[in-house]
Amino acid sequence: MHASKNPVVPPKARHSVFTQSWIPAVEKLPHKIQKMLKAAKRYGVRLDALAYATQIKNELPIWFHIGADPKLSRLNNYYYSKCLRDQHGILTVGQMVDFTELSHPDHVVDASIVCACPMCINEQAEIRCLDPRKCRVTAEGAVEDLTEEVIEANKVALRKGGTLIFNPAVTVQKLSDGYRALGKAQRTNDCLAVQQLRVTGTEPADRVTVSTGHLVVTIPLADRVVGGSAWFGSHDERNISLRSSENEPSGATGELKALILALQKVPKDTPITINVTEKSILLSLTTDLPRLEDVGWMGCENSGLLKAIVADLHERIARVKLSMLSQRKNPEGARGSPDLARLGAANAVDTAINLQIKEGFALDGIKLVSGTQAVFYRGILACTEVPIRRPTLVNLDIARHAVKDLNGSLPSDEQLWKSIRDKDIPKAIRVFLWKGQQSRAIELIWEKCEDMWRRRIRYGTVLGCNLADFKTVHGRRKTGTCRLFQILVTEAAHLIWKIRCERAIQREDPDDFHTGLEIENRWWAAINKRLKMDKLYTDKARYGKKAVPEKTVLHTWSGVLWNEENLPDNHGSDNQGF
Repeated sequence: MHASKNPVVPPKARHSVFTQSWIPAVEKLPHKIQKMLKAAKRYGVRLDALAYATQIKNELPIWFHIGADPKLSRLNNYYYSKCLRDQHGILTVGQMVDFTELSHPDHVVDASIVCACPMCINEQAEIRCLDPRKCRVTAEGAVEDLTEEVIEANKVALRKGGTLIFNPAVTVQKLSDGYRALGKAQRTNDCLAVQQLRVTGTEPADRVTVSTGHLVVTIPLADRVVGGSAWFGSHDERNISLRSSENEPSGATGELKALILALQKVPKDTPITINVTEKSILLSLTTDLPRLEDVGWMGCENSGLLKAIVADLHERIARVKLSMLSQRKNPEGARGSPDLARLGAANAVDTAINLQIKEGFALDGIKLVSGTQAVFYRGILACTEVPIRRPTLVNLDIARHAVKDLNGSLPSDEQLWKSIRDKDIPKAIRVFLWKGQQSRAIELIWEKCEDMWRRRIRYGTVLGCNLADFKTVHGRRKTGTCRLFQILVTEAAHLIWKIRCERAIQREDPDDFHTGLEIENRWWAAINKRLKMDKLYTDKARYGKKAVPEKTVLHTWSGVLWNEENLPDNHGSDNQGF
């Protein structure tokens, strides 16, 4: 076979760089097209799906096929391939398959003899085929080398509290649904999403029921611990209990980890019913699954665990049913699952979980036809690595350990950053939460702040104040106390910043520096202003659903108001100050 190692792509064979394997000479293209192709390469735009319908496969170009093996790639510029492309007009996989299936009864098999059958003579005369026999052999070789209503029912079952069915379909029915961007391309010619087949003659296995559960344990001055469980039956050796404490886990985290281990113990051809206690898990695996896969699981908590579970469920050949764990329908599971979770939480170390997904079932990235500008923007931010400065790391650690002194748990970087955007903190103050320096104004302001709070304020406390979580002896969150703490600390930090700016810009002369009385008056003015704003925000006629409940304002400022014992019961909306 005479074919160049890196063949030139004939114009007639070019269809799309996304459905074919050839690479365009970008520098020779118009500027706008160059920018489009560079952006597509940068953000990983590709044709990527678990499996394709036959119709889509037939519509793909046969030349420079995206899934072709090296042998088929060599046919692209083969001598008789040019005849198939130029003379026979074969451009797609479907056209090539149809050409090989044409009836040719009088064809001479012996390659040394020139075939004079009517079909070969007709092809030579009408379409000027160079050698019909060779063209047919080339076409057959190319074809041989190519790689070979549940949702609506779930919505009804969800409304009625019934059993939902996992949709195992992995085949894409439209070519436009196969294009994805961002993330890693997982589809290759050697790893397709192919479900196992049941051995012929074997009886279907009995349905297995597994009930998952969790238990959240918060230990003072320690990290949160979550126990997860998967209950198969009383004294069943497959029962699972585990412990999870990394990265501030939620209850769903322990339950999902237990489900992963449980699925590993059930054969792929065994029907299984999964009873869960978290509704978010049920929705993520059924009605919300298409949307989550379309947006690349963006914004979904525990996405790594859910993707591993979905890949396992896609691989199964037996029907999978899911429902909420009910005391009425499954009393044994409702009793056994919490007991196992309690045992798991008592373990000394975390349970290791293997999240490796079988090749061919790991779908990543955002579907182009489903993504919006906002979705792609968040996706680009998520996959862009931003270097973190050393001072930022120091500040985060200072805030992290200060929050641990308040709550007893270490928050993550994400929680610290999100806490700055608290709705109770004015935007002007959020910008300055991380700033703080030493001066007479700082000492006096913190002194007044501590007088109201009766607790020492440190730099880390300022950075992590929005994550303060004070609780009663019974474990209930003291909303008013937490809110007052946020207000005092953020107002103090903001006032310090303003005084520092005034000293640097307006009062450079030491004789003009702020006096202690002036600083104290400005402190009380700032706090009284926040109190007044809180009272104004209780106006439901003006703010509607966004109005702050009067009860919240009363709980926030209780114990710090001047002459509070003589105030009326509805003083949360009057003009009383300090």
